[in-house]
Formats: sequence, C-alpha cells, structure tokens
Amino acid sequence: MLRDINSDFNKNYLLLIKDAIKKKELPENVDPVKASNFLCSVITGYIMQYVDGAQSDIVDFNKPLVDMFIEQLPKFIF
Repeated sequence: MLRDINSDFNKNYLLLIKDAIKKKELPENVDPVKASNFLCSVITGYIMQYVDGAQSDIVDFNKPLVDMFIEQLPKFIF
C-alpha cells in the first residue's frame, strides 16, 4: 500500500515540477524525474518519522521543513 501511495505522490510531483518548469517557476535545467524522486523521498522520509513515532504531529513538525525545501528547489540542479 505504501508503495502505491509513494508512486502516486511521485507521479503528481512529476506533473507539478514539469508544470513549474513550463511556467518558468523552476529552471529549465532541472531534471523533473530526478527532482520528483528527490522530493518524494524527502516527504516519504518525513512520513516514516511519523509512522515510527519519532514525531507526534507530522504537519506542525514537517510543514516548515517541506516549505523550506520547496523554496530552495529552484537552486538544486538535478
């Protein structure tokens, strides 16, 4: 089940990243497949912290981290 959810997340991130590149919100040299895989890995890692009990409130703990990551995404070259 987690694999299916992860695959759906990855597909959605891929579409969003491609759209962001098309709209020039991300640089053209960003590889959308690598960027979506990386973003999905980061978010899956946060979810696993919650599942493992490391964090009791996944939204409050992780939202600032995800926001920071998304803000920095244009600086990454994949």
